[in-house]
Amino acid sequence: MAWFEGFKKVLGLGPKQRLVEMRKTIRVPCDLPVQLDIKGGPIRGKMLNVSTKGMRLEVETYLRPKEAIEVQVHGKLRAKDIRLTAVVVWCKKRPGATRIYDSGLHIVGHSKHSPGEVLRILAPDEAAAKVDNRQKRRSQRLPCSIPVAFKLQDGSSGAGVAKDLSRRGILFVTRNPMATGTELDLSIELDRDTTVAARGSVKRCTSLADGTWETACFMGSMTIQDRERMEKALSRLRPA
Repeated sequence: MAWFEGFKKVLGLGPKQRLVEMRKTIRVPCDLPVQLDIKGGPIRGKMLNVSTKGMRLEVETYLRPKEAIEVQVHGKLRAKDIRLTAVVVWCKKRPGATRIYDSGLHIVGHSKHSPGEVLRILAPDEAAAKVDNRQKRRSQRLPCSIPVAFKLQDGSSGAGVAKDLSRRGILFVTRNPMATGTELDLSIELDRDTTVAARGSVKRCTSLADGTWETACFMGSMTIQDRERMEKALSRLRPA
């Protein structure tokens, strides 16, 4: 596919280079209010996901990369005892929002709790599944470099390159920014002879330095046949 090879050149990728490495720690979805102690004074935000090494927050104030902050978690049994020291890794304005930022933080201190205890308190269901630093996502995201095309409900369309893939989600890079919640029809080219279709919903869309957009989508509706094709493709991608 000519457009696919051209798109990879825009991203600076060689013909055999993978776009992304799989995360080594599980990210657990959550929806918890937090208070952040920063230089300008305390602000409030929301924790969207957490792992033993990092977290993603929703805030209304821009957080400067490399800034060290204290994060106190509210709204969960025993969570009031959780205070985390973290360093801001990135902070991006959410597409389509006026004063909402998504920010990724690296955890450098866990107060009186161990990393595993923090995760068990904030995500007891995952703890029951014996989640630890080495365990992958239950829906394992696998690195890849495959073409993706999509069509929005307003009739517009676009294309991109998938960075990773799982049973229920896909992360791809595109030139088209999309708002969170946007529904789209996805066409994923698993190999030269196999293309599957899925209905997707945008969970986040983050701008990159080269002007492209990294888009994470939840994949819902899919035919039984395409689901089977997806499972076969994922089994090929999984490391031995």
